[in-house]
Amino acid sequence: MNLQESIKKILREEKDHKKLIKTIIDSSDIYDYKYFCGVDIINPEERSDQHNYLNKDRIPYLIKVYYVGGPNSEVWPRTQAIHYKELESMEELHEYIESLVPFNIEMWRAYVNTCDGYERLMKRKYTTDDLQESIRRILREETERKPHQISADIIQQLVDMEIEEIKEDCQDQYSETDNDDRLVSFSTCDFLTFDPEVRVTEFLKNYSDKEVARVLIQIKVKNNTIDGGTFIMILQMRLKKWIGPNIVEVEDIYYI
Repeated sequence: MNLQESIKKILREEKDHKKLIKTIIDSSDIYDYKYFCGVDIINPEERSDQHNYLNKDRIPYLIKVYYVGGPNSEVWPRTQAIHYKELESMEELHEYIESLVPFNIEMWRAYVNTCDGYERLMKRKYTTDDLQESIRRILREETERKPHQISADIIQQLVDMEIEEIKEDCQDQYSETDNDDRLVSFSTCDFLTFDPEVRVTEFLKNYSDKEVARVLIQIKVKNNTIDGGTFIMILQMRLKKWIGPNIVEVEDIYYI
């Protein structure tokens, strides 16, 4: 059975096509590029930016393509030649996949300091400590059942946990945008180098007469020349997956 026949068989039998996409990528030439590390494939229903699509049935699979890059890598600064080589390899991969599958795909670039960093990043994303996962499951169930009864202490613990995860991601991964809650931009990582103090300062359980809570966060940072906007955005996005419909707002950034 050749590749195209195998693909047709998989399309008939399986709804989740992540394994199929990975098989196609593995058969491509992209691994010949020495600074390519791997991919992360996101199902349409798993995308955090679903709200940007009017037709929910046509949300594409997202393929994040990881290259060695970033200030702490051997490929820095990235030359025009490297930039064009990345674009060329992505375009060729995109065309190759689309020639074999009937569904939509989208591709983003992301960067890691080393390919070992890519492996650590994928391990953190797809393997979780059993105890931590149990805690997160209980919290998720509780927030869905009683979204207005979360305590400020729990929110603070979540904030601290997510900041530590962002710092870990900064050690291995860089991207050029914050369009996805698992991508960490240069500016976010730069902001964290100044050890911002992030505290939940107010917690209103009955906000605007709705079954939601308002979480007000204050940020203090030592450097007044760096913009914390992207850090705020990614922290808000990551908190949303735990506290559901509750509203997260940043009171202000104080420079100390």
